[in-house]
Amino acid sequence: MGDGDAACAGTGDKDPAVGKLTIDNLDWGTYRLTEVTAPGGYRLPDSDRTWAEFTIRQEDPKAKAVLHGRGDWAGVTDNRLTNRPQPVSALPSAGRRAAWAVTIVGMVASGGALAVLAIAAHIRKRSYGNRSV
Repeated sequence: MGDGDAACAGTGDKDPAVGKLTIDNLDWGTYRLTEVTAPGGYRLPDSDRTWAEFTIRQEDPKAKAVLHGRGDWAGVTDNRLTNRPQPVSALPSAGRRAAWAVTIVGMVASGGALAVLAIAAHIRKRSYGNRSV
């Protein structure tokens, strides 16, 4: 269910304000909230690790549900789930791996070039001694 979206087991988000969610007419039971779309510039939390649950009990269906958070939402207070700033990296993880590979290949190539120069200098010194060429 998205903020302002009506695709839910209840009757949809009754609160038109962005960032707020009110759902009416849910059946009794336990529900789990997860974030499926992160705000611009933020990384989506791992839904297997970050979620909040609430229960509507048959014996008191009009009671306000209390959220119990897990993962990034473990410290839920006053039924408020807060997005923590997690700016998205400008470079995807595959790019980081490629950058490391290029760095390693470059270092090996530089080491090889230095070895060739050292061998050439040694051969030259053996062939010509200390004479100038």
